Amino acid sequence: MKAHQPYQLKEHYFVSCPKGLENLLLQEAQEVGFRHCEIANSGVICTGYNEKALELLLRTRFASRIFKQIYQFTISKEKDLYFLARNIKWKTYFTPEQSFKIKTTLSPCPETKRRSPYTNPLILSQIFKDGLVDRFRDDFNERPSVEKISPDISIHLHVTPTLNEKTDTVIVSLDLCGEPLSNRGYRHPQAAAPLRENLAAALGQSIELQKPLYDLMCGSATLLIETALAEHNIPASYLHLLHQQDPWIFKNTLWFKKDPYLIDNFKKLKAKYRQQAQQKLAQIDQQSPSYFGFDQDPKAVALAQEQVQIAGLQSIIRISQQDALKVRPQSQNGTILSNLPYGVRLEQESEDLEQLYYQLGEHLKAMFKGWNAYLFMEQAPLMKKIELKGDRKLIFYNGQLECRLIRYRLF
Repeated sequence: MKAHQPYQLKEHYFVSCPKGLENLLLQEAQEVGFRHCEIANSGVICTGYNEKALELLLRTRFASRIFKQIYQFTISKEKDLYFLARNIKWKTYFTPEQSFKIKTTLSPCPETKRRSPYTNPLILSQIFKDGLVDRFRDDFNERPSVEKISPDISIHLHVTPTLNEKTDTVIVSLDLCGEPLSNRGYRHPQAAAPLRENLAAALGQSIELQKPLYDLMCGSATLLIETALAEHNIPASYLHLLHQQDPWIFKNTLWFKKDPYLIDNFKKLKAKYRQQAQQKLAQIDQQSPSYFGFDQDPKAVALAQEQVQIAGLQSIIRISQQDALKVRPQSQNGTILSNLPYGVRLEQESEDLEQLYYQLGEHLKAMFKGWNAYLFMEQAPLMKKIELKGDRKLIFYNGQLECRLIRYRLF
């Protein structure tokens, strides 16, 4: 690759996800039909037709964002970013009347773990922005404006050191989503988010479900909602589709606007998944409750009930105000799936949490014989306080926290 010469990428995508969800996301990408997929750090790299990326955007349960990679180059100093940005034909992707933002992330070299000599992503974004707007001035004698909150176009730079210690690789991408894909549309704006929806979906997909399903500390009911959506094969974007919403910002790009085939194909995909959602929800309306959430906080119960209603799952999900240590099973067999509180989530003394974990373990042993319990908790000494023997452990990350989903067979 020549110096100061951006290399254009045609049908390359990076699909991001929380750490620990990569294998689940890989399976989704393969099911959509990408030509090639491989696991990367906190995501999956895919190549294939553009419509495959848009289909994944509509159906994925595990992705956070989908990035269309458009250029790749190497730099040996910060100023290179200016000249390389100025060499890119930005008029292919947006117009000077549109707004944009640039975000830069820095990652260590995958092979050597060597970190980039550049430590301030804001400076890198600023230098790249200067080259971009000067290219627009060259082409149009005007420039687009920067908008940090709700831009028309969102550009992402990913900077990684190469094996050559004197250079870094930069990949320029378009964020196709705008808002994270985990924002399904049922979460109340003021609801606390101990679990993002895509992490909750991953936990639900990682259990052997035997109904009824109990969440003894359901909070806003995200675990129950995501598990029910997956079990009934309802597309993750269903609320956007049913309400005729198009929240995804890829529609602002000239890459999409100037491709009649892609526009028509996306309309057909939306119609397909909208019809699927309508059919599945109609079937659910005829069913009895098989998902049960419990919480001792009346505000949490009210919020959970509201979100279940918005999600359209009120016929199969029942929320009740009850202390987890007083819940009794209504059948001989079933499944428990709960996200347990940990120190950063609740302002409790460690002794209180230790006692809660111990009492929960004793309650499960005494009252839920014949059930399987899947408990999600931080990797911490609290795990030992449950005093149950787990026979399966899966690692997931809730933000930066390393956590475990542990299965306990209750005999």
